[in-house]
Amino acid sequence: MAFTWTVPPSDGGSVILDYRIEYDQSINTYTLAADGVTTLSHIQTAGISAGNLYKFKIQARNGVGLSVYSNEFEILSAVLPDAPLAPTTTVSGENIIIDWNVPSDTGGNDVIGYKIYLLEDDGSTWTADLTNCDGENDSNVIINTSCSIPKAALITAPFNLVHEDVVFAKIVAVNEVGDSNDSAPGGGAAINHGAPDAPIAPTTTLSGDNIIIDWSPPDDNGVTIDGYEIKIRHNDAVTFTTELVNCDGYDATIRVTTQCTIPYSVL
Repeated sequence: MAFTWTVPPSDGGSVILDYRIEYDQSINTYTLAADGVTTLSHIQTAGISAGNLYKFKIQARNGVGLSVYSNEFEILSAVLPDAPLAPTTTVSGENIIIDWNVPSDTGGNDVIGYKIYLLEDDGSTWTADLTNCDGENDSNVIINTSCSIPKAALITAPFNLVHEDVVFAKIVAVNEVGDSNDSAPGGGAAINHGAPDAPIAPTTTLSGDNIIIDWSPPDDNGVTIDGYEIKIRHNDAVTFTTELVNCDGYDATIRVTTQCTIPYSVL
């Protein structure tokens, strides 16, 4: 536990040599904490337990002797919290849920917030998403030790995760003293994008003895489109059949141009 104080306004005509510190744990009995302290700050651990409120008072000493006591001041004895255990990430619909636990030792002071970091696609940069996981200001995140991030936020900058990337997170616990060490990274959820959207209706146009089929690529929902299935309707106005000879949508040229040509003779 650390605290500081200021030099007395007057040294009494003799240079101040050091300070004497006493403490009381609300029993109205002061105990010597340190004597001969020469700096204006002190870290005291002996006899003081984390999580308790203590009163302190200080005397300055010069060549003549000790001053009267300072006014009493109170300090909550606390240290940094332990690092949380590694979080978990799970898939919930179109979101990734990050869960973690309160540290086993909060340092004698309540945890007042968390910093949640996510691993970017470079595999080394950890960045906070304060829009969805603001563990320092969002009371729901703090109380539930959980937050939800849309996949859409993870496949764009700064994270830029791609299909089948695992979402890794790490957590820092915060109390009144400061920040814990980082938790170990934790993951489990993978970015699995949905199927592509349906293309809009294609067009068919006449070109000599051929029919040209054209269409536009739909939203791929984060995963590159591997190919298309082009189905031609029969004359029964009900049945559709994939035409693979002239309109194989997995053919690189057809896939890229989103166009194929079928001779009349086939139709």
